[in-house]
Amino acid sequence: MRISATEYEIDPRRFGKDRFYTGFLIVFWLVWAPVTLLVTGFAATGEGPPAFLYLWLGFGWVGVILIPYTLLTRNRKQRLTASAGRLLVSGATLLPWRKREIRRDDLKALTLERYDDDSVFSLNLFTTGFPGRVMLAPLVHPDGKEILFHELVPFLRELGFQFEARNERER
Repeated sequence: MRISATEYEIDPRRFGKDRFYTGFLIVFWLVWAPVTLLVTGFAATGEGPPAFLYLWLGFGWVGVILIPYTLLTRNRKQRLTASAGRLLVSGATLLPWRKREIRRDDLKALTLERYDDDSVFSLNLFTTGFPGRVMLAPLVHPDGKEILFHELVPFLRELGFQFEARNERER
């Protein structure tokens, strides 16, 4: 929803949730967490190949913590603010107070697409620099993402951003 001429706010509560993606994360976590606990037990007792166990534990505990964190913050608002030839995106990082800065010349594309047939639709801002991709409204239903896509394209273009707009759902 446009707040002003230079600000746009994405409020996930305005749209339905992507039940498939949310359900997948829950089921995945229900399998991932017990397996990570089991691997932690193996590592504590010294059973099994240590290199594999410690590699698993590094990724395992990150998933055990970040999946519930993602689900708990699914209603976090994201705000796009344009000023001085750049776009500041807040609410799109792990830490809610951090902002990602995208310079006008670095914005390459706004997309609503899937990476392959087995993945979910994602709404993305692609840039030339780091981070490369900024995902917007990750747990919003694809219909809501399509509404956001059609609102963001004119918003960004009115502010002088030149980019490719790709909507895979319109094909």
